[in-house]
Amino acid sequence: MARRFTLCAIPWRMCRKLCLFLCLLTAPLPTEAAGHPRIIALHGALAEMVLALGRGDLLVARTEADAEILPQLPSIGTHLRPNLEAILALHPDVVLTLEDAPHPELCALLQAAGIRTLALPGQSFADLFASLRRLGRELDAEAQAEAQVQAMERTLAAVAAASAARRPRVLVELRYPNLVVSGTASIVHHMILAAGGENAVTAPEKIVRLSEEELLRLAPEVCVILRGPMHPNPDPLPERGPIFASLPCVRRGLVFQAEQAAFSRPTPRAVAATQQLAAWIQHAARVLEHGEP
Repeated sequence: MARRFTLCAIPWRMCRKLCLFLCLLTAPLPTEAAGHPRIIALHGALAEMVLALGRGDLLVARTEADAEILPQLPSIGTHLRPNLEAILALHPDVVLTLEDAPHPELCALLQAAGIRTLALPGQSFADLFASLRRLGRELDAEAQAEAQVQAMERTLAAVAAASAARRPRVLVELRYPNLVVSGTASIVHHMILAAGGENAVTAPEKIVRLSEEELLRLAPEVCVILRGPMHPNPDPLPERGPIFASLPCVRRGLVFQAEQAAFSRPTPRAVAATQQLAAWIQHAARVLEHGEP
């Protein structure tokens, strides 16, 4: 009986969404100043890029995770589940999304509604620089974008020059229990490399689930625990059981905590976070090579 109800409910939900979609399409557009597009960013990283270029006045909405940086704007849902009706109701001219965002159907509906979507890369520093320069051209802020990129390149070059020859194996934890860590298809991977370390995780995904047996095999020498909405109160590693307690990072006292938003988004903040990570890795290299405290 329950199965029949579910099968009947699906068309009704689709019909309801389609009716609302058509109503919003036929609603009158608000008057907009020429040359000032209304922008919605479907990921907080893109909103931060717009803010870094000094064009935050063009943003008309935010994701739920960005209440701290854009408290005055309405929310359109999470970056994983943006709400189509909420977006359409705000009549954006351009919707920004990351190239690897998991909502191609949403973008197709937006394009069908006459709304331009712009997908930008965000898995590396090269992607960050390319996206900033592209946004600079789009938002008439090319000089600001170039200045931001050159400043970040200088900072990363200084970090690389100060790196030790010994490159510790680094693991960045995103969530526990059901251990989730950063793989090589992420900005975190490139932050580790730029900071003078090696990613202990070689899986070619952005987010990787690890068994405790695989964690033991990887034997990370530096562990960074990210604290944020998906991991608000991480348990100390030594308290998680004998496998965690035996890890080299725990035995050497090389476990650190950091804010998830700074470490997991391809934004200018990732460069400052890389400087912090480099300081931890340089300390770890001294401890591993010479036993220095």
